Amino acid sequence: MNKLKHWLRKFHFYLACASALPLLVVCITGSILVYQDPLDVSLNPGLLKSTSAQSKRMDLDDFHKLALGQFPDVRFQALNIPGGEDRSLELWSGHGDDFTIYHFDPSTARFLGMRRSGEWTFANVVPLILDVHYSLKAGETGRYIVGASALVLTFSALTGLLLWMPRHTKNLLNKFALKKAKRWKQTAYTWHSNLGFYFSPILLVLGITGVSFTFHEISQALLGWMTQSPPSVEVPKLFHDKEKPQLSIEELFSRSETHLKNKYGYAPGRMQINFATEDNGAVRTRFQGLTYLFNTDRFNVWLNPHTGEILQDISPPTLNTADSIMSWTGPLHFGTWGDIVGPKFGSFSRLVWAIGALMPLFFVI
Repeated sequence: MNKLKHWLRKFHFYLACASALPLLVVCITGSILVYQDPLDVSLNPGLLKSTSAQSKRMDLDDFHKLALGQFPDVRFQALNIPGGEDRSLELWSGHGDDFTIYHFDPSTARFLGMRRSGEWTFANVVPLILDVHYSLKAGETGRYIVGASALVLTFSALTGLLLWMPRHTKNLLNKFALKKAKRWKQTAYTWHSNLGFYFSPILLVLGITGVSFTFHEISQALLGWMTQSPPSVEVPKLFHDKEKPQLSIEELFSRSETHLKNKYGYAPGRMQINFATEDNGAVRTRFQGLTYLFNTDRFNVWLNPHTGEILQDISPPTLNTADSIMSWTGPLHFGTWGDIVGPKFGSFSRLVWAIGALMPLFFVI
């Protein structure tokens, strides 16, 4: 046992040293991102909140028409509707990692400003922190470094748990105490070991979910095999006919809401509409469910924009076991899972996760 722990200790130490720098960057940015939405709003109130005296959000079709009149040469792919009547409406333009978000007052359609992905501006502070957290702002290479660091965090937490376990059960109670020894090195070791034990569940969750973000397809396939899940529901494709007239935004949302209400008993809140593109002529309406959990309670309805026919419905009740588990990676990673109990418990879970994400800084000592 002593020999095993000796090699485990070496493995634990060198594993942490090999990824210390990227792991610390990821942990610091992750702790900040637990509060990404309120932080973003507080840094950009004139961009993300309405400045109008009017409080009622205008008709979406009237808004869309006025917004297009201000930017006739821009092709918008989506209209985003953040929660809260005073939040600005967003029109998205671009593809993949290269996109621009145009913000408008929800009551008057007055243009408030824009944010371009990757730009080093004050308005982009939170998106840039998010980019650093996911890829160290180093593209695909950085993304894999972050994924490898998350894997290291997972193994470090597991090996740390094995090292924490006492040789004899009679010494078990002593392992829980945060004692102060005569030498500072012994004190640091005791605190490292015991705090590592207390925070190991959080660190394991952060590590595993972090790995699933980087290696999403592998994680999805592995979960599908483990749970014997059927194939995921495919997104419907439709030929994009520019000449045919399309139904209004309000009508498309209304038909989706009627479908969801008839099928699930309630209509969730509007969140986004993705317009027809050259690649796919189908329109997608997205809705946020009652719990407001990131990714777990979202309803997606694809429609024929010309007829309003429902083409597909991908919602929480329709997901297979593997997809349902994967949908929980967001709330578990960012600590928002507590929202399912209530706002107060959601605040508590965020605080605990923010502290947990910073613990590797202490463990470096």
